Amino acid sequence: MVQTTLKYAYSENQDLFGSFLNESSVKLGHQDYFGAIEAVTKAINLNNKYPIPFIRRAGIRYKIKDYKNANYDLREAFKLKKNCPENYLFRAYFLAYSINKNLENSKDAFINLEKAINLRNSSKAEIWPIEIYFLYEKKGDFLKESGKYDHAIFEYSKAIGSYISDPISNARLHSKRGWLNYHERNYAYAINDFSIAIKKAKQIDKYHYFMARGFSLIKINNLEAAFDDFKNALECNQLAIEFYKDFFLNFVEREICNLLQVYFEIRLKND
Repeated sequence: MVQTTLKYAYSENQDLFGSFLNESSVKLGHQDYFGAIEAVTKAINLNNKYPIPFIRRAGIRYKIKDYKNANYDLREAFKLKKNCPENYLFRAYFLAYSINKNLENSKDAFINLEKAINLRNSSKAEIWPIEIYFLYEKKGDFLKESGKYDHAIFEYSKAIGSYISDPISNARLHSKRGWLNYHERNYAYAINDFSIAIKKAKQIDKYHYFMARGFSLIKINNLEAAFDDFKNALECNQLAIEFYKDFFLNFVEREICNLLQVYFEIRLKND
């Protein structure tokens, strides 16, 4: 009799647990974030030995920028990671990266991003919410912000070497690597990256990459090709040179700026 009563109570709790999680999903769908948090908290109070509700609550708290409490939820989830399916664990690692980045905990952000990448690469699961190139791109962004340009170039190269079905993402990655190659004085590599970005980009965005390739061509003293690129940029956007005026004035030799003003009949200086 006692055993039957306990079994019934357990079953009833499980039904309530699932009901609260479903309620949380519905409220989240209606953007009732606080209601969703309240519902998932009820589920956690019934069973705090299961990691997914903690991950779900962390995600909701992240949406409302409650990063401190979201981080707490993920720490609780990671304590239970042995019971966590890999796809949820991956989401938790990537969410921890995003949260810690917003909290300016650079070290923890990087560690969790690495964990997400390692799990994504080692797992046999076929369905993932985020493409691998995006993870390498984020790692490259992180390293670039840290001033580690060589390492960032390496990560962007891994991203580019991954399968990227979206040409816009492909253009963006080549542009990011191209600018780092420019700053590292790898001008031939920069020119190649910007050339690929030009081919992959939408017409409305091509002027950025024509301008960038033009700046790179200046560095190898190919002014004719550089001016052709600036001309192509202007054909894509009449304000292309105006948009990059500060770059000309700060990073391009005065003599070349003077030639540019005569060639295109423009003024770079405000005076």
